Amino acid sequence: MLLGDTPLKKCREEVALMPQRSSINWNFLITVDELVSIGRINALRSGCCDKQAALQRVGLLELAGRRLDALSGGQ
Repeated sequence: MLLGDTPLKKCREEVALMPQRSSINWNFLITVDELVSIGRINALRSGCCDKQAALQRVGLLELAGRRLDALSGGQ
């Protein structure tokens, strides 16, 4: 599988899955921070600073401790 002309294995940190609301149980007791941690399991580097930088980059650092079911659709 390629991302542009690059094999996916070489650019895996640039790819993410963003499921739509209908495919997630929004009552699942998990925080934004925990969800990001799950998404970084296979990252080459997976320190807390990397996770905070990712949340900051998408404007969600302030919501890191909030549960998924407490977010609005746009968040």
